[in-house]
Amino acid sequence: MNLTWLESAQQRGFDEVILLNEQGEVAECTSANIFIANGNEVWTPPLSSGCLPGITRDVILRIQAPGIQVREKVLLPADLESAGEVFITSTTAICCRHFRLRISRRAEDGHGRR
Repeated sequence: MNLTWLESAQQRGFDEVILLNEQGEVAECTSANIFIANGNEVWTPPLSSGCLPGITRDVILRIQAPGIQVREKVLLPADLESAGEVFITSTTAICCRHFRLRISRRAEDGHGRR
């Protein structure tokens, strides 16, 4: 299903799709993990939200940078909208910043995952 969502998004000019779990929490993208940054804090959804344990995600969670706190936190779509920065990571793309974010509540599969 992820590939179908990604192809549909790309046909409409988007690069990626953010997937939500059944509780409406941010889980991951179709082929990448997602992070938000606010000031000196960086958050990514916990594995319990449904994301896969990516290699690059794990590296970022282990980073010990002075003054920067990186941790897992349940994220909601509103957290993405209010974030200072949103970025995604994957082993093939490493790290990509996203400058425009469109939140859509429409679900093509009837499960609220988009």
